[in-house]
Amino acid sequence: MSEEIWQRLLGWAARARENPRFDLEERDFRLAAAAKARDVLEAVAREEPIAEQVESLYSFMRPQLPELIVPNQLVLLRDWASEDERSLALALRAFNDPGLTAAERVGRFAESFQRDRSGSAEIGLQLASLFNFATATGRMPIVRSAVFKRLEERFGESPPAGSASALYEHHVAFAGLMKEAFVRAGIAAVDMIDTEALMLICWQDAQFWADDDDGRRPRKRSPDHYLAACAIYRDEARYLAEWIEFHRLVGFERFFLYDNLSSDDHLEVLEPYIEEGLVVVHEWPEVPGQMPAYDHCLATHGEEARWIGFFDIDEFVFSPTHRPVSEVLRDYEQWPGVCVNLPRFGTSGHRTRPDGLVIENYVVRLQVPAERTVKSIVDPVAVERALNAHQFVYRRRSAVDENGYPVHGTLTKSASYERLRANHYYFKSEEELRAKHARPTADYLAERKPLPDEAGLARREAELGVQDTTIRPYVERVRDALAKRAPAR
Repeated sequence: MSEEIWQRLLGWAARARENPRFDLEERDFRLAAAAKARDVLEAVAREEPIAEQVESLYSFMRPQLPELIVPNQLVLLRDWASEDERSLALALRAFNDPGLTAAERVGRFAESFQRDRSGSAEIGLQLASLFNFATATGRMPIVRSAVFKRLEERFGESPPAGSASALYEHHVAFAGLMKEAFVRAGIAAVDMIDTEALMLICWQDAQFWADDDDGRRPRKRSPDHYLAACAIYRDEARYLAEWIEFHRLVGFERFFLYDNLSSDDHLEVLEPYIEEGLVVVHEWPEVPGQMPAYDHCLATHGEEARWIGFFDIDEFVFSPTHRPVSEVLRDYEQWPGVCVNLPRFGTSGHRTRPDGLVIENYVVRLQVPAERTVKSIVDPVAVERALNAHQFVYRRRSAVDENGYPVHGTLTKSASYERLRANHYYFKSEEELRAKHARPTADYLAERKPLPDEAGLARREAELGVQDTTIRPYVERVRDALAKRAPAR
């Protein structure tokens, strides 16, 4: 690794460590995972069944970010516990033996994994490193082989051929060298938790620091608009005008809409906006149609806007600072895209659809993991295609969250919506929620999950709901904008 590349890596590591959310997203998560792994080992020591503890460990780590262990490897651990609990318990006994070194524990576990599960020694090493980490939290790293190998290659460190224990010792020694290097550079890597976290971040974010190429293709012409929106809809006529007027108020200038087999009066609602040139409607009968529609929008309208946000009609994008979104995005022009978290709102006690605006009627936000979900605002010349409703494939690098840190999936490590957010009014009233679940969706073919009964919905909202009126300052302005449009519709 050249001195220039090394300094770039250290600079990126320092930036990551300075993230005010580092302890929450990196340290706290790893400490909680270690506690779950210790629960497994303590059950082993008491010679008690361990399947429940392993399932708890899996259920905690599987949906979370960062991925400390690759998900399909966690599945192997869970399956081992459910299919042959006794042999897994025997393999885990090594981690309760104070007479064994950390490398010896890894070696024994990997041998058992190969023998009893026909698994690879490398996967056995990675699973074993989690339990070593649990017994020596802060002193031993969790090892993801791909991460360690790639960084070791950059440093010219060739991993030894041989046993899992020898390879593990090599990885741990390398992590020690990385910790020393971070500390010499003034980075607050206080232990192996910080060190391994920074190594994983630098591996994931390599395209950000390895060179200055962000992969954007040259624009063919200057964009007509700074900020546009794209959405696909089906039978959303009653909500379209509010959604458009709201987003006009926060800085969106053009709307590329895709009608997915609607049978309501959506075109009547949209007619004045179409005539004014604010809205372009494409008939889009594909089922499912969302990703093809997004790709069509990028190919057809990508040159027309500097940014295009891809959202649903029940999602309202704005800045809690109440600055225009278009103004806030000026701070993100160096990045290929921006991911916006989606706080989800419940029914607010409405059984049937109330009069008034969506943004004024639903004020109970649900504190659920779904608030870490993102939707994307992208620079079209930086994008290859839509990967799913939330995430895009970029020509190089990835989108960042509102704090400027890379997002590598459909979720952020923690929810953050101080600068940008997209209120997700998925529920609305109970009546509307049940109607939504009864009709086909434009984005996927699978059936929606069953809904709780009325009492279940109320109980969930009481347990998880908090009042959130951040969007309220826009209510009267949207109402006024709609009133001015009323004679024309």
